[in-house]
This record gives sequence, structure tokens and C-alpha cells, in this order.
Amino acid sequence: MLLKSLRLLNFRQYEGSQRVEFSVDSDKNVTVILGDNTFGKTTLLQAFNWCFYGKVNLLNPEMLLNYDVADRMGNGETADVEVEIELVHNNRLYSLLRKQTYSKIGGNVRGDAPTKKMSFLKPDGQSEPINPGKVDEVIKSILPEDLSSYFFFDTERVASVSARKDLSSSVKDLVGLSVLYNAIKHLGDKSHKRSVIGKLYDSMDQDGDERAAQALRIMQDATDRCDEIKNQLVECDGELEQLSAQKAQLDEKLRDNEDTKALQAKKMKLEADVSRDEAAVERTKSLLRNDFSDNSLRYFVVPLVNKAELLLKDAELDDKGIKDLTKPALEEILERGVCICGLKFSEHADAVEHIKTEMRYCPPESIGNAVKNFRGDIVNLAGDINRILASMNDRKANVYTTSQRIDQAHDDIDSLSSKIEELPDLGRYEAARNDVKRQIRKKASQRDALMREDGALKAKAEKARKTYELFSVASNKNKKIILYIRYAEAISQWLNETYSEKESEIRETLQERVNTIFEKMYHGKRRVVIDANYQVNLVTDLNGTSKMTGESEGLNRVKNFAFIAGLVSIAKDKVVTKLGKQEYDLSSEPYPLVMDAPFSNTDETHIANISKELPMASEQVIMFVMNKDWRYAKPVLEGRVGASYVLSKISEQHSELKEA
Repeated sequence: MLLKSLRLLNFRQYEGSQRVEFSVDSDKNVTVILGDNTFGKTTLLQAFNWCFYGKVNLLNPEMLLNYDVADRMGNGETADVEVEIELVHNNRLYSLLRKQTYSKIGGNVRGDAPTKKMSFLKPDGQSEPINPGKVDEVIKSILPEDLSSYFFFDTERVASVSARKDLSSSVKDLVGLSVLYNAIKHLGDKSHKRSVIGKLYDSMDQDGDERAAQALRIMQDATDRCDEIKNQLVECDGELEQLSAQKAQLDEKLRDNEDTKALQAKKMKLEADVSRDEAAVERTKSLLRNDFSDNSLRYFVVPLVNKAELLLKDAELDDKGIKDLTKPALEEILERGVCICGLKFSEHADAVEHIKTEMRYCPPESIGNAVKNFRGDIVNLAGDINRILASMNDRKANVYTTSQRIDQAHDDIDSLSSKIEELPDLGRYEAARNDVKRQIRKKASQRDALMREDGALKAKAEKARKTYELFSVASNKNKKIILYIRYAEAISQWLNETYSEKESEIRETLQERVNTIFEKMYHGKRRVVIDANYQVNLVTDLNGTSKMTGESEGLNRVKNFAFIAGLVSIAKDKVVTKLGKQEYDLSSEPYPLVMDAPFSNTDETHIANISKELPMASEQVIMFVMNKDWRYAKPVLEGRVGASYVLSKISEQHSELKEA
């Protein structure tokens, strides 16, 4: 997208019709509009936002009509506000017009709902209007609103890049990956009932089996919810990352303060000790539970065994028998006719008599042996129980002692926190850190709950899938559908592999370019890290580890400039995908940079560095600059300026644009 012109009609300070022609020369790609504060520079930037998205970031946004025009209106009269932009996108010239009519009734001026219309120039030179219901869709395809503030850049109002929401979807639109993404989403899978593959599965002949149909619904509903959870997890991860960054910055501020270093170090050691002791307590409790689970039966029979031992203590018992020898065993030996030693009973009648005598000492004729054995078992059982109880008592004592130490440490931590909070300058940082920690715990708990739900739903969907496949009989119709499904799934797999590869490459390339530009703009040793959500943070390498660093207002501006310059630079590239010998051109568009007060609160060195890099990164730069800043930028930018304008302030309600 390159901007050709901007026309204003009665838009805030710009009374009447005023027009700006922007430079589209590839060598002289800079348009400069000079004007001091309150001259209408910010209003110009907001004109782009209003024309594209119907939104403005101005005081009294409900009143866009020029105040002088409104004052001259009589009751019953109307006046229009218009902003029209001409732009080139994909080699097609577009015209976008947003209009709002104001009426004066009873002395009050009120605006109707704004209207918009869009058209493009056909090759034959005729203008073709775009269906009003499709205008927003076309605007989104040209420049998504999520990314608009990077290209229509209000330097004095823009929030930190790193604090923004997930921009991955918008960046993918910008660099051309949305073609692949939309194709993947359109094909879908069996679990998404509105996708191509989902509809194919849904159309299979299920032989009237309601269980298959019900299983399919369960599978699709579960997968839809999993998709929702996936988005919620992305949000959770982003919020957790931001909270962790806040905590790291607060920790650094507390550590770096001389008055709190000792207290903070002591507190951090106590927190580490508490974490270690709490883990030890949990391990010991687990061992106690295992001991009790494995030996509870032995423990509970002790009273009964003690009574039995007391009962049998003074019993007169014949213990002539052999332990564990039974009468059936001896009877079997007699029946066999040969002793286990090999002696034949037929030759030794006295041996038979000895065996019969021994039978009298075996239960049930004699219980002496059984009682003797039972007494031995009691002794062994008592020994086992005593050892187990001793071990459990030791572990219980360990839990008690460690818990007391943990409680004392918590008291010490609270005391240290109170002391740190009472210090004159850093108390608020400690309070903020504690609040962030509470938020982290809450968000982490929310994330864990989502993960558990996701796991349960995936298991449910898998079970339903197996049921569905079991009851869906492959009729002749199904054979054809299954063939179509296999083709669709193969295409989807290729698209997914290509998408993953290119998305990773683009993010890495973007980070490299942003760092290259950042190094040229910033004279220091920090670098930029871009996460999966395209959020941007600055880190410093200290002692072999990367640490997130705090940012001054000036440094934050330089970081934002580097990110934006890298973004518009990569947007110019082509994403070419290969499949065998075939190549698919997923090229994206060049994009302009429109900036209000780009050098505000920036020193002379950074002004020169930024002025040098921005025209090289973007194919079109439009900047609204104050005269005091232009004197530092002019020596660097003068050779790249293709168009220049000056803002003149006629009154508080009236500014005019004139060519310089």
C-alpha cells in the first residue's frame, strides 16, 4: 500500500477543502509536513484513522466538524465532514471516502452516523464501486486495524510495543501468510464440522446409526471448545509473560537499591529456603501416606494379636511336633509306602509306627504346633509394626520441625517485606511486586485449569472418534468420500508444514532486521527479542544469561521505531513456497510510515540515526515534524524529500496546509 493523496473537508481545524499529494518516488520517498504544537499535526494523523476505521483519538471525538463552520450554521442547516484517501494496493488505485453530515437543530449541532464508500480504478479507466458490505473486509485485507497504529504512528501517544496484545494474526496478514492460514482453516479437519474435511466426514453414510452421529457431534463440540481453550491459553501465556517481565523489572529495581540490597537478598534466600522446605514436607508426607497405605492392616490388627498373645501366654502346650508339618502330608507318605529318605515301609514295620505316633502331634489331633507357630508370627509382626511406627514417627517429627521452620520463615519474610515497604522510595515497588506475584499465581492457576479441561476434552474427542469410526460402515458412497478426505488431508498436511516453516522463518528474519536497525539507531549493548505473539522486549546479556531490562521513554521510542522499520521492511519481501518444481508466490505489499512528531523527546544523535534508517526501511515515509526537530533531521533527510508542506495556524479552530 502506497498513499497517493489525502483530502480533508471541514475536518476539525481544516476548514473547507484541503488536499495533500504524497511523494511516491522510490528515490525521494519522504513527505515532510512542518508545523509546531497545536497546528494540527495530530489531527492529520487521526484523519487517516477515521477514514480507514471510523475511530479518532482526539478530545471530543463526537464533534469532528470545524468549530467555525458549526458556529456559522443556522437552525435547520447542514454541513459535511469528509476525509478521502487515494492509495495504491496490489497495483490497483483505490479511493476511500468517509463522510459525516452535521445538522443544527435548536441551536445544537449533532452529527449523523458516518457513511463510507470505496471504489477502485479498472484497467479501462472506469471507476468500479465496492459493495458497501465488503468495504471493511477490503480495508482489513489492505491494512488490519491491529497493525494500523504501527503505520499511522502517534509518537507521543502510542503505548509500548511490548505491552500490546497478540499481533501474530495481523503480522501474518501483513506478510502474506494469511493465504496459507485461510486455506488451512478452510480445509480444517474431521473435528470441525464447518470445514471442508469436517463436512466430508459429516456426509458419510452412517447407516442410520444414531450412536455414530452422536459420537461425531461430541467430537466436533469437544474440538471447538479445545480451539477456544487454545486461544485462551495464548492470552494467558501472553499475560503471564508480561507479569513476569513486570516482576523482573521490580526485582531489579529492588536489588539495585543500596538501602534494600541486604534485606532483599535475605528475603530471597528465605523464599528459596521455604520453597525447598515445602517440597521436602510434601515428599515426607507422601512417604507417610505410602507407609500407612501399605501397613494399615498390620497396624489395626495389633490389639487383636495382643489379646491372643495374652490368652496363649500360660497355655500348656505339647510342642513335640515338627513346625508346619501336617497330618495329610504324613498320610500321603504312608500311602506311597516309601519314606522321603527312601526306606520301604514293607521291610520296616516299626517306621510306620513312628509316623503314626508323629500324626498325634499334628492338628487337629494336636494344636500345639499351630500355637507355637502363631506365637512366632506374633513376635515377627510386633517387630515389623514397631519398626514401621518408629519410621512414621521420625517422618512425622520431621514434618513438624520443617513446618515450624517454614512458618518462622514466612514470619521473617513478612517482617522483611514490611521493612522494605516502609523505605521511602521503594516501598511501592515491593507492594507492586507482591501484587504482581498474586496476579501470576491467579493466572497460572487459571492456565492449569484450562490445560486440565483441554486434556479431558481431547480424550473425550478421541474416544468419540473411535466410536464414530466403529459405527460408520464404509458403503460405496463412503469409499468415494474417504478418497476425497485423503486428498484433502494430504493437502492440509502440506499446507501446515509449509505454514509452520515460513512463519518461523519470518519471525526469525523480523527479529534479525529489527536488531540490525536497532543497533544502528541506538548506541548501546541491548538487543531486541520478539516472542511467538510478536511482542517486543529488550534484553541485556549479563554473565552469559539474557535478562529483560527496564526502558526509559527515549529508549522505548527507539525500540518502537526499530520494530516498525523492521515490520515495513519485511512486508516488502516475497514469501515464496516450493512444492516439488512448482513455486507459489505469496508476495506481500510495501507499506508506508505515517508519523506524528517522530523525533519528540529524542536527542540529536538518535534523530540523525532514525532519519537515516527509516527511509531505507520503508518505501514511503510521511512525517509531521516540528521545526525545532527538523533542523537536526534536515541534513540527513533533505536528499530523500520528494514533497514538503507547511502548516499555518490561522486561529485555534483553523489551520491551512500549503506546499513549501
